[in-house]
Amino acid sequence: MPRSIKKEFPHIFIDWHPTLNETVNPSTLRRTSRKKYWWRCHSKKCGHNWKATIYARIHLGDTCPKCKERKGKKFTEDYKEVKAILKKIKTLQEEVESRLDGFLLDESTAIKRQRDSVFVRRKIEEINKLGLQLRKLVLSHKKKMFGYNKEHKLIKK
Repeated sequence: MPRSIKKEFPHIFIDWHPTLNETVNPSTLRRTSRKKYWWRCHSKKCGHNWKATIYARIHLGDTCPKCKERKGKKFTEDYKEVKAILKKIKTLQEEVESRLDGFLLDESTAIKRQRDSVFVRRKIEEINKLGLQLRKLVLSHKKKMFGYNKEHKLIKK
């Protein structure tokens, strides 16, 4: 007797739409079925309905298109933010290096040297703050990726 796909892949049949697939019994379906059925996203934020084949859901990892789109946008926003922070850090480092080069080579007054050292110290503090901001962003991105991988069964238990 063939095993029930509903019992084999319960994580997929959470999304089975109860009213739009009213005449179909999910326990009788085959895993290679190429017929499209209705699915409803079980996410509290989404609730989107879409059509997909059982084959795509099981073998291709097909999920809610709205959620996938939302996550993709968030990841690209994070990437743009990381690039902007890295660009700021690079310009600050260049400013510090140019000031330090002048500081070491120049035989200037004590007041100018003091101003230069204060400038360098402030820029280094800015770089440290940006580094902390970047670290928080990367850690939050790792958490999101862990959740994404776990949701799509890419992490083995």
